[in-house]
Amino acid sequence: MLTLILVRHAATVANEAGLYIGRSESPLSLQGKEEARRLCKKLDKWQIQQIYTSPAERVQETIKELMDKDIPVQVAQALHEINFGICEGKDFNWLKKNYPEEVTYMIKEGIAYRYPKGESLVMAHQRVADWLNEFLMNHQSGTFLVAAPGGTIRCILSELLVEKPYSG
Repeated sequence: MLTLILVRHAATVANEAGLYIGRSESPLSLQGKEEARRLCKKLDKWQIQQIYTSPAERVQETIKELMDKDIPVQVAQALHEINFGICEGKDFNWLKKNYPEEVTYMIKEGIAYRYPKGESLVMAHQRVADWLNEFLMNHQSGTFLVAAPGGTIRCILSELLVEKPYSG
């Protein structure tokens, strides 16, 4: 049996300020540090064979206690959050004020909207789906921890939960 433990990074300073932080870094907040401590304590009882983690510092800081143990760790670039491009480190009000036309495009194009100098949700989802499909081809059993930002976790969940057309 294959068991995937999906972990989103703990609360960050930028999360609490409502900022877009895809590829940008933000340290864990005081609340986030406490969340990370409690999380690692709960995960300690699992027999995790390997950890796959996003390269984001906030993700690795969240699971640092586990990464310091004798569990193999693989950093996967594909597990990065969406690249928000020019919106990195900004909030929605900044986008409305400085790029009102982008808000119009965002609403009109939906998941196909590509952030200027960044990527679209479709692009990010495909990147994560490709990683997940390769992972599933190579792992039929065992317990694995995948630590990533929230958007990446949502992509993994949607891939796992959406019924694929029968190809046989």
